Amino acid sequence: MASRRLSEERDLASVFARLVANEPRPVGPGRHHGAHGADDPEPLPAAVTIASAADAGRRRLTGRRLRRRLVRLLRAQLDAQQVWLGIAAHFDRDGLGGLAALFRDGAGEHGRRAAEIMRYLASRDVAFELPPIGAAPTRYRSAALAVGVALERAMRTARRADAAAGSAVSRRDLRTLQFLERFAEPEAEQERRLRKLLGMLASGLNAYQAEALLREPA
Repeated sequence: MASRRLSEERDLASVFARLVANEPRPVGPGRHHGAHGADDPEPLPAAVTIASAADAGRRRLTGRRLRRRLVRLLRAQLDAQQVWLGIAAHFDRDGLGGLAALFRDGAGEHGRRAAEIMRYLASRDVAFELPPIGAAPTRYRSAALAVGVALERAMRTARRADAAAGSAVSRRDLRTLQFLERFAEPEAEQERRLRKLLGMLASGLNAYQAEALLREPA
């Protein structure tokens, strides 16, 4: 085993030395990359192929249910982003710039999480398509209803994340579990803000009063 490892290391060292020492030569008139031409790169040793296959195996995400739940989480984040942008437009229309900014920022958070999930899926060699997202309204009968819809979307993304984390635990996939844990606190804080705002509106305050209270330092 030790002699085999030493041989593989020598092969790799030889490849890297050739890569460093040799500048790439352009293909000009009279130069062709034939099947056995002088410009053909030498074949990589078996050690490189073995190492590449091992790396691919380590990074590939296994478990159909886990992959499906991560894609569902992606869809929930994209859906929440669109819904929150619609709610921001609702508050902009009513002249509530502070609340509109709150929901635009929240939409941005959902969008960033969706981007992180897509990047993670790609890094784990998961084939997926962006899920279709339905239309989102920009008018609501009341501010409380708009905030309630946003809260429902926040809770949905949390449930999707919990389901994916459960599958990661079942698969003993620590890497995915650590990835999902990064979302836990920001999502919990987002939900707390929404519950606070909804409580204000339920207590009898109108949206303008609630917006002013939200602007006050905690």
